[in-house]
Amino acid sequence: MRPRFGIITLVGCIVLAVLLTAALGYSLGLETSLSAVGLRLILTTLVTATTLVVAGYLGRVAEPRAVASKGLGPVASDTKASVELPPPLDDAPPTLALHAIMSRLAEELPACNPIIQTLCGHIQSVVVDTEDVAANIIAQLRKVDHSVMTLIEFLEYSSHDKIMKIIEQTEDHLNTNREILAEFLDRRTRAMDDSRDRLTKIGKSAEQLDKIVLTIRAISTQTNLLALNATIEAARAGDFGKGFSVVASEVKILSRQTDLAAKDIGDGLRALQGDISANFDIMVGQQDREERKDLDAIVAAINELGRNMERLVDQQRAIMSRVQVESEQIAQPVVELIGSIQFQDVTRQRLNSVTEVLNNISHHSESLTEALISSNSTVQSFEKHSLDRRAARENMTKASHMSHITSAENAIIELF
Repeated sequence: MRPRFGIITLVGCIVLAVLLTAALGYSLGLETSLSAVGLRLILTTLVTATTLVVAGYLGRVAEPRAVASKGLGPVASDTKASVELPPPLDDAPPTLALHAIMSRLAEELPACNPIIQTLCGHIQSVVVDTEDVAANIIAQLRKVDHSVMTLIEFLEYSSHDKIMKIIEQTEDHLNTNREILAEFLDRRTRAMDDSRDRLTKIGKSAEQLDKIVLTIRAISTQTNLLALNATIEAARAGDFGKGFSVVASEVKILSRQTDLAAKDIGDGLRALQGDISANFDIMVGQQDREERKDLDAIVAAINELGRNMERLVDQQRAIMSRVQVESEQIAQPVVELIGSIQFQDVTRQRLNSVTEVLNNISHHSESLTEALISSNSTVQSFEKHSLDRRAARENMTKASHMSHITSAENAIIELF
């Protein structure tokens, strides 16, 4: 009788555990995810343990009842609490064994409440820890997003505006330097032209002096001829022309000296004119070439500096564009990551649902215990109780979802 009852009880317990697990899963709305499988395993273990305890007790109670019906006397159970039955009688009421079972169940069911409360405490700790971690991650991501935006604003303000201002000032200075160099070149050109004109005038003046020297030499030659004629005429006059001959001789000597002096002056003027022309060509021309070469180098350096500034501006703009693109690429994953952390809210809701179901099991077991003690059979079934609780929870979830949709304009990402 006992083996058959044990096999039937074991099969019934397994079927009951599967049915209760399915009912709990349906009441929780669990999906076929990893967390759902874990919750199903927990619920299956809990229900199986409870049903095995009940089955074991049923087997222990049924055996004394069978023995008692054969007249073998009462048998005590080897469990923590034993239930002694009255002496077996042929007309013993069948409710006596049922009363013993109910008493045993009333003693065993309260032992499940500490386990349920421990599970609820662990689940609540997991909820709090995951919520704290999610809030911390969101806070850190928001700090990263704020730092990125602050860096972008700083780069846009400091790098763009200030650098552009410096570049504009540099370009103004470069333009001013170009104008100064152009004016300097113009002044130097005019000065060189003026110097060339003056030297040309000096050369013309030297030519005029050379002509005057030639005129003086011509006069000296004529004076020398006159002195020669006077000497001839003095020789013809004899003694009366001796004094005149002396004067003519002195005039001839002076004319020769004048001719030599004029010749020397002409040679000096021609040499001076040649030296002036040569020195002017060497000094002014070479200086002009050197100055022009230096000025051209300065102008080329200024132009190159201007081109470098333009390249710097282009490079700065390219950097700012790249920073803008990279910042947008960084900001978008941050926002998506913040949004993806909302999985914690789903986990929290499911764990809260599990906690709620465990509390319902605890309350139901307490109600069942009280009913067993008081022999009251008006206890609501757990399936009906779970379905009612699930309907109320779905209504609350829909209302919460509508409130979050209404407040979506003010907060893009938030945990429910």
